[in-house]
Amino acid sequence: PADPAPHYRTHVFYYTWYGNPAGNGQWLHWNHTLLKWNGANDGPTPYTPPERVASAYYPQLGPYSSLDPHTIRTHLRQVEEMDAGVLVVSWWGRTGGDGQLERDAPGFTDRVLLRLFEEAEQTAVRIAIHIEPYPGRSAASVVEDVRYFIKLGFSSLLRVRADGDIATEGGR
Repeated sequence: PADPAPHYRTHVFYYTWYGNPAGNGQWLHWNHTLLKWNGANDGPTPYTPPERVASAYYPQLGPYSSLDPHTIRTHLRQVEEMDAGVLVVSWWGRTGGDGQLERDAPGFTDRVLLRLFEEAEQTAVRIAIHIEPYPGRSAASVVEDVRYFIKLGFSSLLRVRADGDIATEGGR
């Protein structure tokens, strides 16, 4: 029998800020400091990847690089196996990032997003972009971000209406 169509009302959030020495030359986010609800941190990281990572769960693939094509394909396949239809991708702007990413790997989540777009074309999974509060984000910069996404070929429009219903137009 044919695979069932994915549920496009089921969204999975996907954080693209992870890196390892093999893929990125350094650990990214796996050794993040502990964050507190008020936005402060507790000082130097207690995490020493690959044994201890800054996550409540240890990843099945090990502490991966979000840029790794095999990792991306595996994650997209896992999303398809869950019958979820939309991957909501955390994006910190074309050059920004939060803390470590902005300092050590500017533009990292943008590079991951571009690779995700390419790999998702081979699947039924759609990509939605969660524009994070990157440094310098404003109404004008978000307009420029949307223009950038359109140039990339990201042409679908997804709106969640006040009544919770979802309307989509176009596709990517």
